[in-house]
Amino acid sequence: MGKPSPAPGMAATPGVPWRAMAVSCSLLCLLAHLHLVACQTATTSATISGGASSGGGGASFNYTDALAKAILFFDAQRSGRISGAGASMPTGVAWRNNSGLGDGAAQQVDLEGGYYEGGGAVKYGLPAAFAATMLAWSLVDFRRHLEAAGGAAQLTAARNALRWSTDYLVKAHTGMNELWAQVGDPVADSACWQRPEDMSTPRTAYRVNASHPGSDLAAETAAALAAASLALRPVDAGYASTLLGHAEQLFVFADSYRGSYSDAVPQARRFSTSGDGSSYQDELAWAAAWLHRATGYGVYAQYLATNDAWIRGSDSLHTEMSWQQKLPGAQVLVAQMLLQGLPASLSSDVAVRATFEGYRGMADLFVCAHMPANPLRAVYTTPAGLLYVRRSPAQLALGAAFLLALHADSLAASAHSVQCDGVVFPPAAIVAFAQSQVDYLLGSNPLGLSFMVGFGAAFPQRLHHRGASIVSVNANTSLVTCDGGVADWLNRNAPNPNVLVGAIVGGPDESDGFQDSRLLPAFTEPSACANAPAVGLLSRLAAGPLPSAPPPPPFPPAPPSPPPRPTASPPPLCSSSASSSFLCLSPPLTPASPSAPTVDPAALVTVSCTVTGGWEQYGEQQSQWTCQVANTGSAFPVRDFTLQCDDFEPSQAWNMEPLGCQLPWWATRLDPNEAISFGFMQSAAVQPRFTVNSLVSLAPPPPPLPPPTPPSPPNPPPNPPPRPPPRPPPNPPLSPPNRPPSPPPVPPPRPPPPPLHPPSPPPKPPTPPPQPPSSPPQSPSPPPKPPTSPPKSPSPPPKPPTSPPKPPSPPPKPPTPPPKSPPPPPKPLSSPPQPPSPPPSPPPRPPSLPPQSSPLRSPLRHPLNHLPHPHGHRPHRQQPHCHPLPLDPTQTP
Repeated sequence: MGKPSPAPGMAATPGVPWRAMAVSCSLLCLLAHLHLVACQTATTSATISGGASSGGGGASFNYTDALAKAILFFDAQRSGRISGAGASMPTGVAWRNNSGLGDGAAQQVDLEGGYYEGGGAVKYGLPAAFAATMLAWSLVDFRRHLEAAGGAAQLTAARNALRWSTDYLVKAHTGMNELWAQVGDPVADSACWQRPEDMSTPRTAYRVNASHPGSDLAAETAAALAAASLALRPVDAGYASTLLGHAEQLFVFADSYRGSYSDAVPQARRFSTSGDGSSYQDELAWAAAWLHRATGYGVYAQYLATNDAWIRGSDSLHTEMSWQQKLPGAQVLVAQMLLQGLPASLSSDVAVRATFEGYRGMADLFVCAHMPANPLRAVYTTPAGLLYVRRSPAQLALGAAFLLALHADSLAASAHSVQCDGVVFPPAAIVAFAQSQVDYLLGSNPLGLSFMVGFGAAFPQRLHHRGASIVSVNANTSLVTCDGGVADWLNRNAPNPNVLVGAIVGGPDESDGFQDSRLLPAFTEPSACANAPAVGLLSRLAAGPLPSAPPPPPFPPAPPSPPPRPTASPPPLCSSSASSSFLCLSPPLTPASPSAPTVDPAALVTVSCTVTGGWEQYGEQQSQWTCQVANTGSAFPVRDFTLQCDDFEPSQAWNMEPLGCQLPWWATRLDPNEAISFGFMQSAAVQPRFTVNSLVSLAPPPPPLPPPTPPSPPNPPPNPPPRPPPRPPPNPPLSPPNRPPSPPPVPPPRPPPPPLHPPSPPPKPPTPPPQPPSSPPQSPSPPPKPPTSPPKSPSPPPKPPTSPPKPPSPPPKPPTPPPKSPPPPPKPLSSPPQPPSPPPSPPPRPPSLPPQSSPLRSPLRHPLNHLPHPHGHRPHRQQPHCHPLPLDPTQTP
């Protein structure tokens, strides 16, 4: 990052390997000429459509055309029924057809529909929900721009694309505390190359629930549905209400049962995790911010205020806006609401206003971190100006540019600017930098290459995309098998037979280089997470700045002053009496640090490689290698393993980082007997060797301590007596303090405490064996009426006194007629009487949930703070690694 600009000849040859960067200019030109003949490289120096000039800054593009193509991309990514009878929204892409019609059938749930997020056929819940949130945000805050630029047709197309996603997310929410997280096996999918219409890989569905929680997934889905309710309310208020009902329930589920969904669904760990795989604070803040905007309820703003320190953690500045990190999006969204004006009830809340001001300050810092003119910026760019955080930079650059443009418009509407270390950035300068990111991706770069497929004369031709790279099923109905697809379509050099119009691919490397190779997904794989913010950005740039409009009202329209909280006198936040409030949160416990291994890493993790193919190139024999890294020697998971590579000189590699001997960023953990694969091509004369030289072995956490065992009386009975019901108001005692020990009844309601030194009891008479109670214990209810006859006993009880004795505590009351006989004991005890112990607390009640058949929005909406909060029942990450739930009685984890 921040490297000097390459030499002029270097910029014109994007297919040159990185190692050739240090070669002299003349040799570089020769290598580039040879490389362009045989390798999969992008065409350079072309004129972009819409009046754009290649290269150089200041180019203008036909943003309206790019907007229409960005929306059309979603049609090509659809799963489900998209043609023929029963297709609710036919696709506008002629080479696609129906796929995934049986998704969820094995688990007896309808999971048809949704989107394939990237170039594969797995439906990942977390990236799909984030793409839906960003597309909805584009329709909420850039709706007028989209309609002004693309007209009613493009606005309808964007709404249809959003509704296709939300229909699936609603299907996936099958219970108050159940959400289907993923459809498809990612390991099998990555080893297979088939068009979606031919899928033969397992379509297993995975879910999260109260036992196996996924706070990040549930909260992101809640944010998506809340934002979509705002976007779709103008055309379908009833459907918007349904979405908002699901969003509120999912937020309660996400917050009440904390955990990362990649722990509940291990199949998602390497492919779809939230940040570091254990953090979900950003999703909870993101969802709370959207629910506050969609409902107008102050309880969500108070949630942000109460948990601000826990949400932000130790690192309060986040510079990435992606499906793995949403906190900058929550900060810009909250800053937008603050700059538009808070209602009086929140403006007077000191904690809420301070939190919102803090979020606005972090949104300003996000601007400072990205602006190149700021000398203390935190994010750098390629030499030609594209924001570069890590590989596949396009979606990260578009996510940041979306926030910059939106925050700049909010600042402009309130006559504010951003000051960074003495440098003042007016809103117009911020929007101009956001525009430069879009221009780079549309062709204003040293290659003159558009990274949006179908836009301009020069764009990537060999996308890492199964459907686009294989001949259409509408043209050739012959089945394409997994192996046949790899041999005939993945490894061929020809361009894709189908043009995936509007797809925004991964993007260049940190030196503005690009390799148009189907085998390098970091460069050529598209993503819905890039197109979703591009819809809003292109709308804003196509229409230009528009006069500010009042924000859309919450649902339903809020009264002049928001209604009070449902409770007459709400308890203070996070007090000991607020056990039923979801606002009282404690940070999750930190798991114990793993210990370092004491054995040789190579004995735990092995690397095996075989030659799987070969051919001759430039007169030299080339070998194709496939290697497996497997955890074969450890009974526990291992992570953070590194490779030592000898004689490793690949010309191409996959499932490897572009530079050096390094596995992909997601390959950080291996469970016992789990393996990951990588491959490469290099000269057959060189035999590579790989060993694992470091790792960390994850021992399971210690089991939780058992609860303390209360002291038992001497000679305990075989079966403990049933728990007595709660004690009613005080009544006079029904028996004298020094009653005989056999059979001692359970203390009647509110008996007087016995003296500290009770008189010695009379000799112990024989006692009958314990008898089980005649009926199972019942839930707390009014005390039973005294029976009309005393219980049977070997020795008759003493005659009741003529008048009850005065209890020492509470104060005596007027005497009442004595009962005819003492109450029968629920179970005879053989031990002497014990001093009464404090009354036991009743068992915790499970959350009272509405019927599962109607998980939709009620007219009044549940106020959230009346729901029990069972945080204490499952500390965060205090159990060993969880396995997915069995999805039917015949399936094992």
